[in-house]
Amino acid sequence: MKTLRDFLLAEAKEKRQAPEGYEKAKTQGGITKDAVRILQTLSGIDDDGEKVSFADIKNNLLEPKIIKDNFGVASIASLKELFGKSGIFSSSAEGAIRMQEIFLQSDLASKHIRGEGGWRIKLKEGWPGLARTEASSQKVIMFWVNTLYNVYVLGTGSKSKQEKLIYFFSEDKRYMIVDEK
Repeated sequence: MKTLRDFLLAEAKEKRQAPEGYEKAKTQGGITKDAVRILQTLSGIDDDGEKVSFADIKNNLLEPKIIKDNFGVASIASLKELFGKSGIFSSSAEGAIRMQEIFLQSDLASKHIRGEGGWRIKLKEGWPGLARTEASSQKVIMFWVNTLYNVYVLGTGSKSKQEKLIYFFSEDKRYMIVDEK
């Protein structure tokens, strides 16, 4: 049975405010064609000239083996490992090396922002133009990180394949914070 403390902590996490100098990620609206092409490449869908939709990409990623094959890492057990040397900062995984074109380094957010949880990731300069607009670029980053988190950390026996992480992007466009809800 949940205690009042458990309930209040869960409630506070749901309505978590962005730390000073950060703003919540943009989640409303669609994504650009550039964003769809990036997700197509990351998902391993061949570019055979056929038009690929976001729904096609999501359907392709329902199979965890496809994601693991494209990312190239055997196992990741936590958000810490996902943003560590065995995950995104792996030196041998092909998908991880592609992601290092955007993500430059990571460490605990609490080292930089008192009381903040999760991981602070330094982003490559110019990342907001990755998918032509900042909002679409944020969505590409969030979609792929959520996909990796769901497959690796939550695993195939997970109750929810739609688990979402919480994201904050710095106003100076240099960092993002990712944490579990």
